[in-house]
Amino acid sequence: MGTFKNTLSEITTWLNGNGEINSTSFGDINELDLDKATNFPIAHIIPLGFSSGENLVAYNYQILFLDNKHTQDEVIDVLDRMATAAQQFVKAMSTGSLYGSNIQVTADQSTDIIYDQYQNRLYGWTISLTYNTPLELENCG
Repeated sequence: MGTFKNTLSEITTWLNGNGEINSTSFGDINELDLDKATNFPIAHIIPLGFSSGENLVAYNYQILFLDNKHTQDEVIDVLDRMATAAQQFVKAMSTGSLYGSNIQVTADQSTDIIYDQYQNRLYGWTISLTYNTPLELENCG
């Protein structure tokens, strides 16, 4: 399981299956045309790096849970729904289906609010996390 591509696929599949998320994207958030995006709410995955040990690789990610709002009264509802999706994701990595796929969060996650960001007024949460997965490399010696 421990490849970057495989773990990214597992995370994307989980996010796409979450009832609060309509689409998932990957990469630099500045390269995503949020002005043309219409399939909100979205999850956006930003890989930050990795470190390797003898038997594990630790991947660092930032994951954004974003939605737009139509009226000022909707802001709290948007933040609540995106917080729920983010908490469900962390739970899946801590004890749920992603944990069972050998994607195991390593420590407490750092969460920050996204409030009125970008041109189309997106709201939500960003989670910074590190997770371990088995390192599956053949003997390279």
